[in-house]
Amino acid sequence: MSIKNAKTVQSVRINPLAIQIDPPEVISHDEDSYTDAPV
Repeated sequence: MSIKNAKTVQSVRINPLAIQIDPPEVISHDEDSYTDAPV
């Protein structure tokens, strides 16, 4: 279990980079979509 936790921590550390690159595009689309269809 300890090893699995360590792997998850490493994955989370690398994820933030991918997550930070994703939001910008998603937010841009959300603002445009927000006026067309409020979600």
